[in-house]
Amino acid sequence: MIAALGFGSVSCEESGFRGGNLDAYGVLHVDFHITTRVVDEEGTPIKGIEVSTGSTAEDFTPIGQTDENGLYTLTLKEYPIREVMRFTDIDGEANGGEFMDKSVNVRKVIQENDSVDGVISIDVALKKRE
Repeated sequence: MIAALGFGSVSCEESGFRGGNLDAYGVLHVDFHITTRVVDEEGTPIKGIEVSTGSTAEDFTPIGQTDENGLYTLTLKEYPIREVMRFTDIDGEANGGEFMDKSVNVRKVIQENDSVDGVISIDVALKKRE
């Protein structure tokens, strides 16, 4: 019956699938759009904070910087999500102080926010270096 409707099936091994874009094989997914607002301890947005992602402490890759409102949006299209976002002050005093690095576990953020549409907003507060 399924074949009569134009559908067929093939195993992952037969198709040569070894990871990557699961959409090609009919797996449903949600793109996650995580908007972070980076602020200091008083809640003031911090511009120029470098945002990096990685799955281990050794493999972080810079992907952008926060804007004048302290905002940066990360879009994730892959599953499973193993990403960690790291926020690093690369401007020093130029953005109002020298701030300590902070890392955020993206999988945990997604689980805690229970987003149905994949849109998540979080605040990340950085402490000033002493």
